[in-house]
Amino acid sequence: MKLTHVLEGLRTLCVAYKKLTAEEYSKAQKLLQNAKLALQDREKKLADAYEKIERDFILLGATAVEDRNLSIYVVHRLQEKAADTIEALQKAGIKVWVLTGDKMETAAATCYACKLFRRNTQILELTTKKIEEQSLHDVLFDLSKTVLRHNGSLTRDTFSGTQIVKLIKLSKEHPITLAIGDGANDVSMILEAHVGIGIIGKEGRQAARNSDYAIPKFKHLKKMLLVHGHFYYVRISELVQYFFYKNVCFIFPQFLYQFFCGFSQQTLYDTAYLTLYNISFTSLPILLYGLMEQHVSADTLKREPSLYRDVAKNALLRWRAFIYWTFLGVFDAVVFFFGAYFLFDNTILTSNGQVSVGLDQSLKANDNQHSHGKTIVDLS
Repeated sequence: MKLTHVLEGLRTLCVAYKKLTAEEYSKAQKLLQNAKLALQDREKKLADAYEKIERDFILLGATAVEDRNLSIYVVHRLQEKAADTIEALQKAGIKVWVLTGDKMETAAATCYACKLFRRNTQILELTTKKIEEQSLHDVLFDLSKTVLRHNGSLTRDTFSGTQIVKLIKLSKEHPITLAIGDGANDVSMILEAHVGIGIIGKEGRQAARNSDYAIPKFKHLKKMLLVHGHFYYVRISELVQYFFYKNVCFIFPQFLYQFFCGFSQQTLYDTAYLTLYNISFTSLPILLYGLMEQHVSADTLKREPSLYRDVAKNALLRWRAFIYWTFLGVFDAVVFFFGAYFLFDNTILTSNGQVSVGLDQSLKANDNQHSHGKTIVDLS
């Protein structure tokens, strides 16, 4: 039952007792008194004293109350569907950091409550003493988790939201960072991240005013990232690739035409066609595509967060996709040009601009010339 209370994010208090003899009580009192009067390492000596005394207790029961100081990204209360939102972000391949100023126990309870930690999660505690003895990079390297690179020393003062964001930016993968908070103390962290989101809460609107986007509840982050973020990235990537494709299809036929016009710099297109091309193939189609395109429904994206992995790490704007669209534009341009060229190859207009006359028309022209005494003038 105690474990259930902790996993639910409740502040749990265990009540226990232990019978002490007069001699044991005297030793315990003397041990605590010496620890309290110590001039150096007082907190450590007190902790060691309590560790020796608080053993072999008999449990009477446990109480659990809601802790309003639990924080999710410094949001002072575990909000509705916050755990489901963080779990969905993890399934989408997004690395989640929970930053809180509470005690270690409260921070761990917060992570368990928001499903960031599991029962089998290996927890690495980085205390001030351990960081002073060994750098953060070395600690993570010893556990085969070389995630961060940091130049210089690390002290307790650097463990703020802003410094955490800077550390993540300095990692090997150079990821895109997103910070979310609801208070004025989160403004620096929100401004430091690539994308800042402010929650309009009880602590005012300072975070929302200094953020790129503002939302009323933490649970709205799921739809904002996994649905609207997915749609926006797909649409903007297709827009960029389409503009390259459109320009290649437009310019490459003009380049090919120069080989057939004696490099006279004669334009292939009429002025009206130039204007209509930009209107018809640049603004209207991509505008409709940007407003209407949904290759996957919003409900499916919310139900399957793993689909976000398909567009993660700029997958649709890599060199492979760019080269594909470029070659597609060149291929279509060749089809457009030579398709029109061979389509009009057997018409009355020859390549040198003269009018070709068929055999039957030539015979009739000769008959008319002899009968009427008229001469047919070359139209070239």
